[in-house]
Amino acid sequence: MGLIITTPSVADADQTWLYCVVPLDYHFPSGINEELIYHVYIPPTSARGDFYDRLEEEAYHVAGCDDDNDGAKTSTASWWTPSATIRAWDDVVNGYIVLQGVKVRARRGTKVGVGITDSQGRCKVDRDFKKDVYYSIKWESGRWDIRNGSLGQAYYHENKKKHSHWDFYIANNGSSILYATVHRAAYKFFYGNRLGLKSPALSYGKTKIGVYNRNPWWGSGCCWGTWSLLGVIPDIRVAHSHTTPTSEVFATAIHELGHQSHLLFIGKGTYIQLAKEIHESWATAVQWKLTNHHYNEEQEQDLYTYYYNCQEWFPGNKGKGKTSCYTPIFIDLMDYFNQRKFGSQYPNDLIGGYEISYIQNKILSSSYGLSSLKDALKSNKINGVTNNQIDELMAKYWGQHYVR
Repeated sequence: MGLIITTPSVADADQTWLYCVVPLDYHFPSGINEELIYHVYIPPTSARGDFYDRLEEEAYHVAGCDDDNDGAKTSTASWWTPSATIRAWDDVVNGYIVLQGVKVRARRGTKVGVGITDSQGRCKVDRDFKKDVYYSIKWESGRWDIRNGSLGQAYYHENKKKHSHWDFYIANNGSSILYATVHRAAYKFFYGNRLGLKSPALSYGKTKIGVYNRNPWWGSGCCWGTWSLLGVIPDIRVAHSHTTPTSEVFATAIHELGHQSHLLFIGKGTYIQLAKEIHESWATAVQWKLTNHHYNEEQEQDLYTYYYNCQEWFPGNKGKGKTSCYTPIFIDLMDYFNQRKFGSQYPNDLIGGYEISYIQNKILSSSYGLSSLKDALKSNKINGVTNNQIDELMAKYWGQHYVR
């Protein structure tokens, strides 16, 4: 089926055809010009037996591709189930780690089988085949969709047909390592252990994550705030060269998903009224906490500590990654590191021991700026924390002029 979806802002001469396969009884919405090209029959997933064997063989013959010598003739070949193991390079681990939740596809003509990798990075697709298949990865899940830039779906296509298990190692070069690393971060935040934080899952539709293999002028990440037009514009953008350490790419994706989680937790109307130091400092704390947890606990890298220069912040320090709105104030509540040892211009952090879920549930929901944050801290102290310590911590944050 070919169709044109009319876009008023595009001249008629520039309208292009889009092609799709739809059920026989499907009715397109009014206003869409459509033209039937030909009828397609796709056998059901469970289709097996002599009839379907002969049907498939004849289809290849009619298409002129039955002489490609890529396995036995359909009538004599044995059924087999394509399977795969997917791994990706990580710089912190200094090796390949398995990827969970990856959508693997095996295709032969119009016949496509799909499998989702498990905690060991393995899967079998949901269809059997008799001939060789092309393997591919479609970087999406039920909750998010990774884009190759702003619009195109992110894929990886294996360019050789196989009649065996697919072991795929995603090396630290090219865009695929970026897709794989962003996928890891998204899988943790949507489906994995997010330490009690609000899921960034939208109530309808998918989060569109645009991944850009470059270092653009606007920075390494951006969250539009789920205002994207009908899912066309990415809600989240992650931009890094593929030579960037994977931990940095992972952390950037977590940071931007932290914004979306925060927005969904308090609502759009409230979120847009927050002081910038609140929502940027919170996303930085989420980035710091979940990235450290991922590497220390899940990847068992005991000596890894991801600070993202947070402890080097002080008022007026506007070096790379340290502009005033990206403060460590929420991190200060959790860690036991006092950055005052760097000098008197740094905050005096005498507080530690807060859980990030406690901060979210008890403090963040009523923190709109530094004043309300200070009040929320004093109203929700944990054991051992005093008002004087809160005043001391806030002294270097209070009254500063933040970068907007």
